[in-house]
Amino acid sequence: MAREVRCERCQEAFLIETDDIVGNCPKCGEELAGGNSAAVPLGLFSVGEPQEFPPSEAVETAGVTSDAVWSPAVTEIRSLDRVTPRPASKATVTRKETGANPTESQQSRLAFWLVVVASYASLLTIYVIYQIFFRKPHQLESLPDLLSVQQSGGTVAVPLPENDLPAGHELRLGQSRRYGDIVVTPLRVSRGPINFSHYTGNEVLVRSPSDPVLKLWFRFENVSPHQSIRPLDPTLMYFRLEADSVLAFNVIFPASDQKLKEGRRYYHFDRLPAESEWRIAGHETGRLLAPREDFETFAPSQEGIEDLSGEVVWRIHFRKGHGPKTGNGVTTLIDVRFHSDEIQEEV
Repeated sequence: MAREVRCERCQEAFLIETDDIVGNCPKCGEELAGGNSAAVPLGLFSVGEPQEFPPSEAVETAGVTSDAVWSPAVTEIRSLDRVTPRPASKATVTRKETGANPTESQQSRLAFWLVVVASYASLLTIYVIYQIFFRKPHQLESLPDLLSVQQSGGTVAVPLPENDLPAGHELRLGQSRRYGDIVVTPLRVSRGPINFSHYTGNEVLVRSPSDPVLKLWFRFENVSPHQSIRPLDPTLMYFRLEADSVLAFNVIFPASDQKLKEGRRYYHFDRLPAESEWRIAGHETGRLLAPREDFETFAPSQEGIEDLSGEVVWRIHFRKGHGPKTGNGVTTLIDVRFHSDEIQEEV
């Protein structure tokens, strides 16, 4: 019976008369299969009827459904006989996980910093409120006016050099800061003798100059819009009590000796009694400053200071304004720091 044989290589069909196929395909030369080939009887098919391939011709699709779609997790099809699913690679899973983690991590960091900023803002607000309403001022921030104390017959406590001043009450040469209604600027430190003039202005009357002293020069400016202020007077400049030790608001000492009870201490010039007929030339201690007015003067030290070296502190006592209710003067202290190398010798 005639059979149709199809070449597996070029798919060309041929009719043969025997069951055994011998030879090659006349079109492509491929060797034709023998009797065990999957030759399909020609008479099994008719035009218009549905064709079904034998089981050996079916494509195996185990594990793949008709709904399957292409996925990067499926390997490429290497043959028409089998489709092999490939498991998702670790790199793919890792990429998905790391794609989600940065967003979560950023959100966590953002939430953390929001909490930190909010906490800082709250603490700062509490601190400001405390400073405004509850902070007690430093006991050396504002001191009574010595003139008012003398007039009332009261007493006053004199701070020791070992006592630290309030924050902000330390200046170096050239720095300016406002205290009450007075802006203070320490300008320079010089060394030279003190010259004297008679209170009458008579130049015929002469007093010999002093031995060299240190002079701290500074500028006072009244920034009050309505008060006239006298920053210095002889009482503030030269107040001094001597008993077992010297008590004075104005004092000079090496910075390294401040906390030493037996440390070196020097004071303002003391050879000019308040009732003296002589005045220190160029030294204004009673100048009344009108609003927006300023002037320069100096504070003289005692004679014979020769052993200062390194950092030096000069503590100055001055009037910074008047109380709005009582009108009494209000004073304060500042520490002017300088190095001994900054002392200028007068010519």
